[in-house]
Amino acid sequence: MKVHQTPLPHLIDAEKHAVDIIAEARRRRLALLKKAKHAASKELQELHKEREEILAELSEKVHVATDMLRIRVERNTEDKIADLAERVAKNREQVINMIMKLAVDIKPEVHRNLELPKSRMR
Repeated sequence: MKVHQTPLPHLIDAEKHAVDIIAEARRRRLALLKKAKHAASKELQELHKEREEILAELSEKVHVATDMLRIRVERNTEDKIADLAERVAKNREQVINMIMKLAVDIKPEVHRNLELPKSRMR
């Protein structure tokens, strides 16, 4: 066979062309991966921002609810304290009189659990 008839130059050109095609495909693949990574990162940031906003709203609602509950408990406590103070003022004289009567009116008695020896009783 003659040199110009051999398919070797065509094979070399085809191989070079294939290498160029593969390199271009790799560049496109890397560009697509980079673009996809950037889009995913951007989407993730947007989702993170959205979640932060939802969390802030829920946190605010919880703070409002706890403040309302705290105010309700404080009012209820104040009402109970006022009621107790009113009852104390109303019954103060009666209690003082009962205590004074108990302190002044002393009746000595032997306690029911006291056992006296029989020899002393005679």
